[in-house]
Amino acid sequence: PLPPPPSSPKPRVKVQEDGTTIIISPDGIDINEDGDRTHYDYKIRRRKQAQTEGQGDIHFGWNNMVLGDAIVRNENGELRPWQSTVFTLGGAGKTRVGNDNSKFYIRYGLQFNWHHFRLKGNNIITKTTVPDGTAFLPVQVEKPAVTNVQFSSYNLMYLDLPFMMILDFSGRGMDNAFSLGVGAYGGVRVNQKRNLIYDDHNNDPIKEKIRNNFYFNTWRYGVMAQIGFNAFKITAKYDLNEVFRSDRVTPDYQIASIAFGFSF
Repeated sequence: PLPPPPSSPKPRVKVQEDGTTIIISPDGIDINEDGDRTHYDYKIRRRKQAQTEGQGDIHFGWNNMVLGDAIVRNENGELRPWQSTVFTLGGAGKTRVGNDNSKFYIRYGLQFNWHHFRLKGNNIITKTTVPDGTAFLPVQVEKPAVTNVQFSSYNLMYLDLPFMMILDFSGRGMDNAFSLGVGAYGGVRVNQKRNLIYDDHNNDPIKEKIRNNFYFNTWRYGVMAQIGFNAFKITAKYDLNEVFRSDRVTPDYQIASIAFGFSF
């Protein structure tokens, strides 16, 4: 006769009408039928969720300049709000903190941010010598022969390192339900330029692109918040430092933006 199966904690026993006994335990399955015992080994494994996932970011939205606690208005530096845009492209890692049931995550990555600022009227961004600094002035101050300004803007490009703490209420996996995040970012300016289209005294169109630092700060840092559902995200950012250098006579402007996009 075969020896009895090894004892196991709290086995589940089922006796059928024909006298067959089935014992299911952590050691396997034992079937006793007419005195014959058959043993089947098995393993039940729970699929472990990934602790970290790599993701991509693509977002588009609008930005503006803030002076104090209000949007810049009634000044030469006032922007066309619907034509002043921001575009973000980057990648990130999202890591769960805790066990597989945890809803708390940290997110970190690398992003390129292109900020486009479209000025109103015939104003342009320009450097001044007395005093030494940056100002937004009518183009005729710099170019007296200009008769008609069709387009005036300046662009900034930053390489940013964002960091967020996120509550993600997804089931198994990530980004398949409502999420809420707050965090901060720091970055470095990698490019800037001024764009200008105008007519000269002969009414001939002139296009200009000037790559000048205009006393922009090299570094920036700020705070951010994000709300999302599945992969769709709405992200708001606010620069805590000023756009221009404080050691020159420059406007005390800061960048604020809101963007819509996807993390995938």
